[in-house]
Amino acid sequence: MKRKMNLRYMFLGTLTIIILVFAAHFVLAFHDPVINYYGVRLRESQLVNLFMTQTPAVENFGMYCYARPLHDLHEQSICFNTQAEIDDFLERKYEIERQLAQGQ
Repeated sequence: MKRKMNLRYMFLGTLTIIILVFAAHFVLAFHDPVINYYGVRLRESQLVNLFMTQTPAVENFGMYCYARPLHDLHEQSICFNTQAEIDDFLERKYEIERQLAQGQ
């Protein structure tokens, strides 16, 4: 009887540790999210540091981002410097999705 209780506590302890590790992974991933900036994956803090040291010399500079779903831990946003670039990206993205949907 005592052996069964010990195994149960070991199982619950191991399960608790596994859940805490996964929770910490998700919290850390969303604390400093990954941003795709022209194909380069950067943490948000790295991107901010890049802009603090050098601002791109693009007319009408701004950060135009397309937010990805929260379950995608690879990158949470795709960002460009101009509205035209993000519009081109989204147009191409929707075109590819439409072609894939028709092919199925």
